[in-house]
Amino acid sequence: AMTVPDVLKLKSRIDYLRTNANLPGVERSLKGEVLDLCDDVDGKIRTVLNANEDRLIQEIDVVVDRIRATLDGFTKSREMEEWVIIDYPQIVDQITMQMKLASLQQTKLQEHGVKAIEKVTRLKREYEKKFREQYDTVQANVAEGIGSQVKTAELLIAQLMEDFSAKVERREFADKDQINLWVDAHPLSRNIEDVISTIEDHDPEKAHALSMKLKIGIAALKSQSKRNMEKKAEVSTGKNQVPFGNFMFNVWEAKAEKLSVNVVLDFKVDDATKGAGVKPNDYMCELVFKTKDKSGSVKEVPLSLEEVRKYGLSNPRLLGDFEFGKTYMTVGEAKKIIAKVKDMNFGLMPDVQAKYEEFQANIRAMHVKIKESAKEWQEADGKFPGIVEAARLKGPGSIWATLLSDRRAMIKQYHEFLDKEGLYVWQKMRSFKEGIINGKMKNGSQGKIPKMSDNPHWTLDEETEQNLEDFATNAKMSLDLRDGMISLEGHAGTGKDVLVSIFCAKTQRPKYTFDCSKWTTEFDLSQDVSLAADGGASYTVKEDSVIVKALETPGAVLYFNEFNAMPQQAQMFLHSLFDEKRQITLKTSQGRIVKAHPSVIICSSMNPDYPETYKPQFATRSRMIPIKVGYPKFKKEDGTFGTSEALRTARSIRSLEDFTIGDISENEFVDMWNAYINRGDETNPLLTPTRKFDIEVIFALLTFGNEIREAFIKGIDGSNTGPDDFTISQPFTMREMRRCAWLLNNMSPSEKEDIGKAEETARKFIRRVYSSYIFNGEEARSLEEKLTGWSTKKPTTVPVAPAVPPTTP
Repeated sequence: AMTVPDVLKLKSRIDYLRTNANLPGVERSLKGEVLDLCDDVDGKIRTVLNANEDRLIQEIDVVVDRIRATLDGFTKSREMEEWVIIDYPQIVDQITMQMKLASLQQTKLQEHGVKAIEKVTRLKREYEKKFREQYDTVQANVAEGIGSQVKTAELLIAQLMEDFSAKVERREFADKDQINLWVDAHPLSRNIEDVISTIEDHDPEKAHALSMKLKIGIAALKSQSKRNMEKKAEVSTGKNQVPFGNFMFNVWEAKAEKLSVNVVLDFKVDDATKGAGVKPNDYMCELVFKTKDKSGSVKEVPLSLEEVRKYGLSNPRLLGDFEFGKTYMTVGEAKKIIAKVKDMNFGLMPDVQAKYEEFQANIRAMHVKIKESAKEWQEADGKFPGIVEAARLKGPGSIWATLLSDRRAMIKQYHEFLDKEGLYVWQKMRSFKEGIINGKMKNGSQGKIPKMSDNPHWTLDEETEQNLEDFATNAKMSLDLRDGMISLEGHAGTGKDVLVSIFCAKTQRPKYTFDCSKWTTEFDLSQDVSLAADGGASYTVKEDSVIVKALETPGAVLYFNEFNAMPQQAQMFLHSLFDEKRQITLKTSQGRIVKAHPSVIICSSMNPDYPETYKPQFATRSRMIPIKVGYPKFKKEDGTFGTSEALRTARSIRSLEDFTIGDISENEFVDMWNAYINRGDETNPLLTPTRKFDIEVIFALLTFGNEIREAFIKGIDGSNTGPDDFTISQPFTMREMRRCAWLLNNMSPSEKEDIGKAEETARKFIRRVYSSYIFNGEEARSLEEKLTGWSTKKPTTVPVAPAVPPTTP
């Protein structure tokens, strides 16, 4: 006798046979015989099914009951999505098919089938909702965890740069090899690599940004060390100097006044735990930070577990449900933690340091083992799903289950060690202090020394180096004569702001910026007004302006951004600051006179003759020390193409960025550009097809962008020769180039296979990021016509170096 499953298989084959019998081309007699056979078998099948109604109902129940167990086993939203798209329709079809096989007289089966479909649909909705809610929670936890890891990486990078900088300043490195050995051997280097690797699993963009920050910071200090080897301190004064081209400028070495941040670790007793027979050391308490402001007011901030996580002290992805970073403890435990944290301010104890490094080494070894096993997984089974999922798929006893168990045990021991030794609390305290200081800096109460590593798009290209030399020369003149304001003058996007920031970074001077506008008044130049609250009531607080703070800060650089955007009356208010008096008289403080410290450098930027700007009058102009800052020169007199803006653009392109970091004298990208673009040499092994495509796109962008710039400058200065001369109302700046670089980064490798499409790719990018600026229809049509007609042209001859005259004996 046939079983129900056998009958269902037979039914499927009969249906297939019936379908094929109805196809065109089948002989009529054969078709009739086949259909008669199908009808006969169908009848027998229905007889079997009618006798097995309860069995069919039971099979439907088995299918439905299995669903909940399946859904309960899902741990990823991707699994749920696949079940909804693939499995759910198949299950409904399976139940529907069984209902169709049975006769309409089998009402019990028909009703049961309808209820089964309703139940499956309810389960689908229930678990979809559950996974949406869980996904939101998981995503929030992951985001918080990644944010913590990013902050941890930033703190570690800052500490490594601090250690490196101290050694560079003391001139402890004799050559580049010593630097590389020191960086590679530093324990923080390995820690940073591990944290960035963890971040990369969830957020590759953040991991990449941190990696670039580290590389650029190391490169900048390597460059500084190299120059220290080449040029020693000034003989007459013994001061450290930094070279700007052929001009040496003193590094500001006076200690910057630090913010007074008084943070004390203490505990707050839980009164509910007091009682007869309970010793004071056994009371429960909460760890707190106590901060004191200028007025002497003390504020308590609880150091809760959530706060610990926010400051980069955990990795939920590694730990699972294990809790650590305890902040609620007995008074006796709290006293021990507080004592340990105090000792840590003078450095970790040798035994603690050794144990810490041992844990770090073991965790790194485990990480390497997992990575190697993941590669084997990829070779055998495709994309690696992560260690947790791999352990679930392969089951207990597998290598992945063992690795997961070992890792969790190791990490748990590690965090128990950190907890016991008070390292969590110590790190949290450092982060807490840093947060207060950074917050005050961002709010303008203290200038900040810019860092090259915080701004990965900054480059020390040929033209930037020349502009820095001019700036340093004029700054020295202004300091010696105690007179004048350096004025950086050039079109939008020529890099004036960046120039000031790089100068401050290299000379270690804090930068104070005042943004000028047509609404700037003498009162704005004298004071700032902010809102404060007390007991629910708000009130205004007046404080010195950023200008006054800068003038009173030794070594500061005061920068007036877009100086000619403020009205002439406000400009004239500053006259006495720009001449030998070097002072301003405040309008808001009963005639208070503020004198600039002798070491303060004053500078500004201006966009020439732009709409809604105010041309400085003669008296103001005579107090300026101007520097013309233009767009980087693209085509040189010898017919070759400059590297400056190409280097700036390449810094933002993934395939090229690592080659842009070194000094200009040994920069790999500069060599690559000169060989490929200027000499037509494609033999460099670094020139992969993708890099060639990217360089071709940069070349096209710069070719077309410089045509647009020439048209813009003609329109601004009125140098167009006639009505048919092409002009444009919007500049093409480095901002647009970086946006084009972003678009280039997001092209797939297959889109970069045809190098002949590089020019059209550049046109497409310009239309995307620039053409939409143009509102005038006629101007937009003219731009499109020109853009379509422009093309690139590389040098046709290899430039020959000038002959060196023979030396006379």
